[in-house]
Order: sequence, then structure tokens, then C-alpha cells
Amino acid sequence: MKLLRFRCNGCGLEMALPEKPDKCFSCSSDKIVRIGWRLRFKDKE
Repeated sequence: MKLLRFRCNGCGLEMALPEKPDKCFSCSSDKIVRIGWRLRFKDKE
């Protein structure tokens, strides 16, 4: 699974998600920016 990192410009919360969220989970701001790191996890079997 590939996760992308995002940061909220409203409250500064950082998230690692497969795709960009519509709103911040903490402050409900829609000012989400992409951070350049990509995290990879192997699916556990």
C-alpha cells in the first residue's frame, strides 16, 4: 500500500493517506497541501 503525506495549513495536522482528503480531520479546513514524502508498506499476509 502506498501512502502520501499531507499537511493541513489550518491547524498543521500531518496525515498519511492513500489519497488527498476533502477536509482536515481536526479542524475541517480544506487547505490541505501535499508533502513530498511517499511511504510504502507491504500488505501483511
